[in-house]
Amino acid sequence: MKKKKKLLYLAMMGNMGAELFEMSWVQAIVLFFSYLAWALYGTGIVVSAFECGIEYQSGRGTRIWNY
Repeated sequence: MKKKKKLLYLAMMGNMGAELFEMSWVQAIVLFFSYLAWALYGTGIVVSAFECGIEYQSGRGTRIWNY
């Protein structure tokens, strides 16, 4: 009987975190931060491309590959 209670307790503990992500407001927050992360990633790529172009125009750019 004691072993059965322990297994039931562990099963309940294992499912506590999963129920949190089924709530609609939690899913909305996670989706918002996911979109924010992709927007910041895209912005960083664009800024680094412009930064690289400015460095090459001013003559301070270095080539990584020497072919």
